[in-house]
Amino acid sequence: MTLRAALIGLGCLTVPLAPNAGGDEGPWQFGNLEQGYCITFLVSPEDAPGVLPNDAQSVRLDAMSDATPVLTRVLADQPEYAAWMPAAVCVYRFGRADIAGRELVAAPGTSEMIGIVAFGARVMPGQPPNALSVGMVFTSDKRAVKVTDSTAIPLQQVKATFGKAAHGDDERHVMDIGKTRIIWDGHAAADSAPAGGPVERVWVIKGPRSRPVLARWKLTASTTRSMVGALVIEGKDKLARLLRKSPIRYVGPMYQGGIAELTRIPD
Repeated sequence: MTLRAALIGLGCLTVPLAPNAGGDEGPWQFGNLEQGYCITFLVSPEDAPGVLPNDAQSVRLDAMSDATPVLTRVLADQPEYAAWMPAAVCVYRFGRADIAGRELVAAPGTSEMIGIVAFGARVMPGQPPNALSVGMVFTSDKRAVKVTDSTAIPLQQVKATFGKAAHGDDERHVMDIGKTRIIWDGHAAADSAPAGGPVERVWVIKGPRSRPVLARWKLTASTTRSMVGALVIEGKDKLARLLRKSPIRYVGPMYQGGIAELTRIPD
């Protein structure tokens, strides 16, 4: 299982969403997955303490029990990065979402987006071994931000656009996360493969009053494709510096078609 950044948007699969009678305590559900992918990168041992909660311990690349093939290759080819911490920016674009008891349906040409900035770290005792320390859960939908103002998992609003590049048939994805601008120009490869079983991760999220909140992210996609294109990082804030400094910025794979669910794990 990989660290990923995922995008979710309007897709061809129509999935009815069950009412979330439990409000914040019930699962957040997402349907009609258009795209989901991650930007995987590494953070140096010197920079890791500055992006983690107090008392958190970063997980070294060479200590990962479920490293993806791309990270395994980095470790094999460049062992000098063994002590670096895996990290990811993840984005998901859906056609429909049920967040904190409110159903949100994307308008034509738009999507319901949820994303994370995550790091491989141990944040709390008893944390599952594959959990991610999530520094930020974000969306481009101000309605979703409003309904999560008083929940255990508050969403932060970012500006994001997903459309066609100026020339050719490539797509252009632009996300402004704080003062970091992430631009990807490219396309999904023509060949696709079944996505296999669900992809699950435990997120350790900084909740209200900095209290850690555990939640389980489960993505069930139909297909997966590799991604071809160019990634550009602009800006001067911490995330931009970390991305530029990383020896790897791997985009993909892209997941398409399907559903997802974010469920809070009781204390």
